[in-house]
Amino acid sequence: MEQRFRLAPDSPFPAFLADADKTQVHQEQEKLADVGFALNYLTSEVLAYAKQHPDDSRVPQALYLAVRATRYGCTSPDTTYLSQAAFKLLHERYPKSEWAEKTKYHY
Repeated sequence: MEQRFRLAPDSPFPAFLADADKTQVHQEQEKLADVGFALNYLTSEVLAYAKQHPDDSRVPQALYLAVRATRYGCTSPDTTYLSQAAFKLLHERYPKSEWAEKTKYHY
């Protein structure tokens, strides 16, 4: 299960924030926490799009960028699996593309 980051309940707020603003902060944080790690979200979306639109000429580059992003961002245990899935799809479906040639590893 993916980790979820939340603001600590006792995190201080600036004195000028109203209670409604503080409540809004917590609500927005919950929405962001539900998305999970940005890299996992990005890579999942790219994989879903690639599977639905295999003839889109932008897919190989998107897969390349997703794999590359998994090297440099905040990761979780799921990130490696998703990076590998994007790498595999790129090399199986578009093996002769410039993007597959640039993607030697997954992370």
